[in-house]
Amino acid sequence: MHLNVRAHPNARREEVRLVGPDTVEVWVRAPAQDGRANEGIERALSEALSIRRSAVQIIRGVRGRVKVVSIDDAEGAVLERLRLGRSD
Repeated sequence: MHLNVRAHPNARREEVRLVGPDTVEVWVRAPAQDGRANEGIERALSEALSIRRSAVQIIRGVRGRVKVVSIDDAEGAVLERLRLGRSD
């Protein structure tokens, strides 16, 4: 499954928010230098969705704020977790 991501590096908080049927906004504290914000986005998504870190990979937009992220969704309930605002 693919998610469209709007990235907010250098944020004061870390947050993942569903803003559309397949679109999320992700705020991370990491700066947009040397791939640190991208790593932070992948980590934040994996934590918010309660999936392993290796199941999240940026496939497009590595150098921009708008990204496409591939999620290995074995159980098919990833977006439902975000919609319900829980990670169980």
